[in-house]
This record gives sequence, structure tokens and C-alpha cells, in this order.
Amino acid sequence: MLFAHSVETDRQRPLQDIAAREGQAAGARATLIDPTGKVLADSEADASSMENHAERREFKAALGGNIGVDERRSHTLGIPFLYVAAPISGGAVRLAYPLSDVEASSQRVHRALLRGSLIAFVIVMLLAAIAASTPRDACNAS
Repeated sequence: MLFAHSVETDRQRPLQDIAAREGQAAGARATLIDPTGKVLADSEADASSMENHAERREFKAALGGNIGVDERRSHTLGIPFLYVAAPISGGAVRLAYPLSDVEASSQRVHRALLRGSLIAFVIVMLLAAIAASTPRDACNAS
């Protein structure tokens, strides 16, 4: 996750600026917590007014050294999100994607796969029709 890398390597900018920049770049909400679950920075809310995040499923996994994933309604915004958290030294970072965006992207991929499958099917059927209409003597002559 690039957000985790930015927090680990960018020592010149404030965490709030990193969260805002990474959230905008990812088209997601970006949050950074310390090992106790205290929110240090958030791209869309005042970190000092946010509740402790240590018990959130994705952060629990990230604080344990793993990538954490969860889907739920945001306490702050009230809409469903896909949350993905990653560990960093001194805490964890998380990106939150509105599920409506995730579902729209998924539908675009499904439509593209369906179109590609239909095109491949038509090509195979045309080749089969050509092969079936070719006289056997012409096949044996080569």
C-alpha cells in the first residue's frame, strides 16, 4: 500500500498532509492510527475528535502485522465502506473506499468480461462454420 510507504518514508510533511494527499490520490478516505488505536490523522475528519479505532476489525489485523479488510457502515459518514488497513512501524494506516464506487468498478469489469466472452464466442462460431463448410477434398489436398 503506497499510503503505508509514504508514512514510513516521508518525514518532512505532517501526517495530516500525507493522509490528505494519499486519500485524494487513492480516491479514498485515509486514516492513520498509533498502536493504541488513537487516530493521528484522517483525510476527511478532525483526528482529535475521532474515537479510538483499536477495536475496528481491519485495524486489529493491521496492528497484529497483517493486512486487514472489512466492510461496514462508517460511524462518521453513515455510508457503507470497504476498509483496507496495513501495518506500519508505530501503528497502522487505512484506506476506506465507498462500496458504491467498488461496486461500480466491479460492474464495469463484469461487463468488459461479458463483452470479451461474446466476441470470442462469435469468432469461434464463425471459424467453426467456415471449417464445417470447407469441402473434405480441399482439406485432404493440403
